[in-house]
Parts: sequence; C-alpha cells; structure tokens
Amino acid sequence: MVIGIALFSWDKKVGAVLEIKHPENLDLSQNLINKIYMTHAYRQENQNEELMEINLENQIILSYCDMSKVAKLGYEIIILIVHEKIKLKYFIII
Repeated sequence: MVIGIALFSWDKKVGAVLEIKHPENLDLSQNLINKIYMTHAYRQENQNEELMEINLENQIILSYCDMSKVAKLGYEIIILIVHEKIKLKYFIII
C-alpha cells in the first residue's frame, strides 16, 4: 500500500523546502528529510546513484534525485513511501 509521495528541494540557506506532498497529512519529519538528502549527497561523491531504497521501521522509502542536474539546479528529490509488506517490482519516474 502506498503511504504517500512528496517532492522537496534543498536550499543552502533554509535547508529542505517541501514543494508538495500527498496526502496532505503525510508525516515527514525534518530529520527524515535530512537523512534522505544526506544519503543522496554522500552517494553523489561515491557512486552517483540516483534511485535509493531506505528501510525505516515498517516503511520502504524510495527516493530519486537526478544527479546530472544537481550542479545546475541543486537537489530536487522525489520520494515514494510504501508499507514494507508490499513487494515493489517496478518504480518508474517520468
């Protein structure tokens, strides 16, 4: 079951800026958003990985950041949160 989806960007002065989330009552802590951002930032230095899976409690968080645009536009990260009991076969970003 999909729990929610969100898009955030990173501002060097402000930090995470939540652009949109669905549903509106989706609980996204600043701590969680910071962890996702830091994971992408760290991976950029080492593997340039764009799609990552984070397991947290009973949730799977899939996050995507187009690393080819980070230098020009900064970090823009989309996340999909699903219940861990769901087996994901495909995750496509258009």
